[in-house]
Amino acid sequence: MTEWSLLIAGIIEIAMPFGIGLYLYKKHRTPWVLFIFGATMFILSLFRLPLNMFVQNNLDRYFYGTTLLILSILIPSLTAGLFEEGCRYAGYRYLFKPDTLNRKNGLLYGAGHGGAESILVGANSLILALVLVLFPGILPLEVVIQIQNMAAYMPFVAVLERAFALCIQIGLSIMVLQCFLRHTRIYLVYAIVIHAAVDFLALLAYQKSFILSEAVAGIFALMGLYLIWRIKDGS
Repeated sequence: MTEWSLLIAGIIEIAMPFGIGLYLYKKHRTPWVLFIFGATMFILSLFRLPLNMFVQNNLDRYFYGTTLLILSILIPSLTAGLFEEGCRYAGYRYLFKPDTLNRKNGLLYGAGHGGAESILVGANSLILALVLVLFPGILPLEVVIQIQNMAAYMPFVAVLERAFALCIQIGLSIMVLQCFLRHTRIYLVYAIVIHAAVDFLALLAYQKSFILSEAVAGIFALMGLYLIWRIKDGS
């Protein structure tokens, strides 16, 4: 049963960003390449991962207990904010023509950025599901047991999390766009702080329960939707 949940969840996680992108493309007639731009900048932001691993190895050597836990959550949250929003800004700066810096293009760009993350998560779920069905013997026994003991609804919690993340990512894309529309980089700072806060608070809440973590993500998703609705090209 869990294998099928992983399979269905993976398909949804892959299809969801493409569905949003297709909707925005048809509604605004924006170039589909902007979706690819967003996905590309997200992938570039993953260069932070080796840095995170290096820092974590050193944290493990010098800290323990609550201090280690807080730093292990805080530092990756900060690097996520810096690298993702920095790459988002760089995409606007170097991939967009000045006359294409507008809200409708920013929406599709944001869908690509958040969509790449959702697609990667979905692909991982699909591969895991197929391995469990077709080649279960290649996985360590403890991994197979852990997955089989997982509640069947858990993969769909990940789907909800990706939906929340897409709202946040698109909202942050509109916020970073204001750097160019209003000619001030303060909005990049805002986006970095918000992004880091989302990751930090959600991961911290996860130490208590996944429900609390998803509630935190849901609150920030509402904020992302507000940004999408409230911020226009000239306001």
